Amino acid sequence: MCKTQHPVWEPYGGKTKHHPQEPGPQQLALQEQIRRFSTPHWQNVQVTGDGEPESTIVKSEDSHTFTIRCPNKHETRNEGATPIAHFLGAIVSGSQAALISSAKDLNLQVGHVKWQATGKYDLRGVRGEQGAVSQLKGISIVAELDSNATAKQLDDLRRMVEVRSILANTMSNVQGLDFVVEYKSAFNFQSSMGTHM
Repeated sequence: MCKTQHPVWEPYGGKTKHHPQEPGPQQLALQEQIRRFSTPHWQNVQVTGDGEPESTIVKSEDSHTFTIRCPNKHETRNEGATPIAHFLGAIVSGSQAALISSAKDLNLQVGHVKWQATGKYDLRGVRGEQGAVSQLKGISIVAELDSNATAKQLDDLRRMVEVRSILANTMSNVQGLDFVVEYKSAFNFQSSMGTHM
């Protein structure tokens, strides 16, 4: 015979008080699994753009707008950063977000991070000269962390960030692109470098 569980009631100020049963560890784990599996694994990102001769106004899905200056319009008024500058900035920003979550998972204390991203390309390809290719040949990312992390900790952190950062991970798998990432500790001069070619 099945027994039905009823809520626990007790007197409280002349009234009755209900004590809801707290979820246990197994219930919490099950709730987390349901949440994860109910979230679509593949996410789409979309932007729209309005192009003019000197710049492009880009609008993101969350209605944030920013201006990208045409790279061959150096003589015009400052309409914004170039496409490559935005691209490098996106790699840095994505890596910063991944670094914060990764450092937390590694129990690593990290304060301010100073980033430097450098891209190398052949200008002849941009001009359309025959035999030249218009693409980035190399990208260098250097992160200087306010941290006492050891070389081993920096190495673990760098590898984890490269896995979690969408753009950094994508760039590390592009054939023919020299993608170099270096993490440095500002406090004890330890470092970790990874090279992908």
